[in-house]
Amino acid sequence: MVRYTLKQLYYFKAVAEHGGIAQASRALSLSQPAIAQALNKLEQQYGLTLLLRRHSRGVELTSHGRQLYQMAQELLQRAEQQESVIKLMSQGKLDTIRLGCFHTLAPFYMIPLIQQLKQQHANIAVLGEELLQDRLLDKLLNKQLDLAVSYDMGVIDNAISKQKIASQAPYILLSRHHPLATEKGLWAEQLQGLAFVMFDGAGSQDYYHNLLTSLQLAPEIALVSQSMETVRSAVGNQMGFSITVMRPKTNFSYDGSELAYIPLLDPCPELAIVLLRLREQKPTDAMNLLLSQYRNLT
Repeated sequence: MVRYTLKQLYYFKAVAEHGGIAQASRALSLSQPAIAQALNKLEQQYGLTLLLRRHSRGVELTSHGRQLYQMAQELLQRAEQQESVIKLMSQGKLDTIRLGCFHTLAPFYMIPLIQQLKQQHANIAVLGEELLQDRLLDKLLNKQLDLAVSYDMGVIDNAISKQKIASQAPYILLSRHHPLATEKGLWAEQLQGLAFVMFDGAGSQDYYHNLLTSLQLAPEIALVSQSMETVRSAVGNQMGFSITVMRPKTNFSYDGSELAYIPLLDPCPELAIVLLRLREQKPTDAMNLLLSQYRNLT
């Protein structure tokens, strides 16, 4: 029998994130004794010290506390997802689909299709989740997702079925004020001597390394970021060039700097975008409806 409760984990997570019982008490609008009692019971149940109480500096997580914090995050997120499913069932939704999407693809290949399915089939709900590649594959393999959309990078597990839904040719990303920004297309040799701003998603570094090698480019790396918007802002501020396969409808970064997307003229392979699911999992009728929407993209 499981001895911990979700309430204990919820209080523990709040204390860890807010840095103390008093701070968590204010954030949760609960009394300090209620939170302290729940944490004490959690520690006593397992004979662990999870928090070091520093009266002048709040609390500090022990090594066991840091491990439990990671587990609590995942368990509470999963519990919230299951509660969402229950709520949808109570609202008359006959089926739900748990759809994961590589984070930079979500605006293009998750949000519009969720909205389309919602309009056409009101009794089906899609629970969308934006993730990095390694977490996306992990959740799919652990049956926490029904379907996933990603680039075809690092997907080599035989348990996963892949369906190509699109492919994209790379663009060179430059500041609108760069001298090359007025070109209709660029050859790789024109980029010699320019610094490179790299997007660092799981699998992305290998993709960029292989692409730059094939183009006979070895640029200095000016910046590495897991945020595509940070990459766009860095390029917009003339820190260097980047390469992207997705082109937003706006040519402005978050900070207002203007960008230019220029086709690459050198021959290079397009990057496939794939729909993933477990081979052993038989698609439900709702999943087949969503699968058909993605098939229409090819």
